[in-house]
Amino acid sequence: MLRLGNAPLVLDPQTGILSGTPKEKDAGEYQVDIEVEIDGKGAYVQSFPLQVKPRGVPLLLERKD
Repeated sequence: MLRLGNAPLVLDPQTGILSGTPKEKDAGEYQVDIEVEIDGKGAYVQSFPLQVKPRGVPLLLERKD
């Protein structure tokens, strides 16, 4: 299980969806590093920034490929 402040982040192994519900006090910027090990293939890491904004701040979703 991953954690963001006191809020757990859950990575669904079937869908690859990362979910969680941060609290107001968790607002801030975080670096998320997810490591996956595949038997016989090695380990792979995916990293990305995550910004948690306080309530009332407009949400902007952005995906960079």
